Amino acid sequence: MKVIARYNMNFFMYVYLTIIRHTWSKCISVINKLFMKNSKINEGYQVLNRLKECKTPKDLEYLYRELDFKYKSDILDYASKPEVTCYNRGGDCDDFAELSYNILKEHHYNNVYKVYMFKKMSGHVVTIIDNSYFNYHMMNNMYCITYKGILHDFIMNFGMVGGVDSYIIVKN
Repeated sequence: MKVIARYNMNFFMYVYLTIIRHTWSKCISVINKLFMKNSKINEGYQVLNRLKECKTPKDLEYLYRELDFKYKSDILDYASKPEVTCYNRGGDCDDFAELSYNILKEHHYNNVYKVYMFKKMSGHVVTIIDNSYFNYHMMNNMYCITYKGILHDFIMNFGMVGGVDSYIIVKN
């Protein structure tokens, strides 16, 4: 049998007690920071649960405003999980699209789509709810816009300067 490591239990106990004695105040500081972070994460879940009570896209829009959600751009362009968006009380277009999409799907909206729109090097993501008979709701960041007409025309003339070059509609 080959011995890989040897240790003296008394030495480790001495080191352990020394670390605890000299860094107790730092340990308390770290514990307090972790506790604060966990309480904020719990607050994010509470906000998410409150948002999940919304039954319609308009209710969702009103609650976004009431809870003071803000548009916040990010450096890396990816959709955050709904809990993270709630924890941050905001996000960019893909964060809001993901959050709105998940909440509305949970309320059994069957015709909910994420629409990715592109114009040259820029892009935008929205959530579209098809209410049938050419009647749509669009969750654009924190706002709900109602549109009657052909969806293609609406997307192509959407608020990107000069319209949209292309788009992709996704249903998970």
